[in-house]
Amino acid sequence: MKNKVSNIVRAISIIGLNNAKRIVFSISVKSLFDSHVIFDKLLWEHALGVAIIAQTLSYKYGLFDENRSYIAGLLHDIGKIVMSKDKQINYKLVEGKVSLSDSIASYQIETEIYGFNHCDIGYQILSLWNFDDIFAQAIYLHHNNEFTENKSNRLAALINFSDYVANWLSIGRLKPYRQISLTDLESYKFLQLSINDDIQSFLQKIKEKVDLLSCCIT
Repeated sequence: MKNKVSNIVRAISIIGLNNAKRIVFSISVKSLFDSHVIFDKLLWEHALGVAIIAQTLSYKYGLFDENRSYIAGLLHDIGKIVMSKDKQINYKLVEGKVSLSDSIASYQIETEIYGFNHCDIGYQILSLWNFDDIFAQAIYLHHNNEFTENKSNRLAALINFSDYVANWLSIGRLKPYRQISLTDLESYKFLQLSINDDIQSFLQKIKEKVDLLSCCIT
């Protein structure tokens, strides 16, 4: 900038009100994660990555409201934080099984061990926090393999695809999860995405944007 930014009004006029909202919301949510615990650190990186990917895809393809996409992405795994911190749940059992397998997702192991998963918990938490039901339903449905045409399902499909993209790029993961091609996902088909670039070029651009914006927030 040619001149120093010396007040909040000037700062917001430069970065934009929506970006300011997303930054403030991200900082407030970050307090739920303990940066000294590797599980929390990776989960925060993943949540932020999915939020940025969902917002980017919404903007690029006109899929959904950008702010709602970002918020849903940031909170999509909130149930994992609750489960990992509950003394009655030994979440290390889930972590251990996930680390041993490249072909099974955490929600499947959670359901197998406890009879419920982080999607169920996420729905309950957002309902208790009085979030719009669109968010609660989207987080509840974000690991579905089928989607119907309504706002909650559309947001759920967007988070599902963004989640897979983040996993492919190892964002918040020690190793990538690539059990299915991105273009074979039901969420990709449901959203009728058409990635004009080749998939590697698309992923590279997404990774660069996530890295850039993550530095600004973390």
